[in-house]
Amino acid sequence: MTSATELLDRAASQLHSAAERVDNLAGLHDSPSLRAFAGQIRLNAAGLSPDQWPTAGPPAAGSILEQLQAALNTLDEIHPLEGPPDLPLWARHVADLVRIAKDTDAR
Repeated sequence: MTSATELLDRAASQLHSAAERVDNLAGLHDSPSLRAFAGQIRLNAAGLSPDQWPTAGPPAAGSILEQLQAALNTLDEIHPLEGPPDLPLWARHVADLVRIAKDTDAR
């Protein structure tokens, strides 16, 4: 069984990967809005796991939306009594990121 800490680290890593893709997209389109969205994603990643920094390597597979959804799914694997007390708050924030990605079609 995977521990809550490991799942939080995995979700944070998925968020960092999504943020990297958004940053790359923002650079192509010179978009301050996309850069701000990448910052929001990173802020959530840091809230989930302040010690989990992105690692160098190939980017994770999947679209931005898929990576955000994967992070949300990972958070859903954590039993509420095993995770941090603010887990529902962070899950809600990540759900909002998924909604924003859908709304802006930031794939």
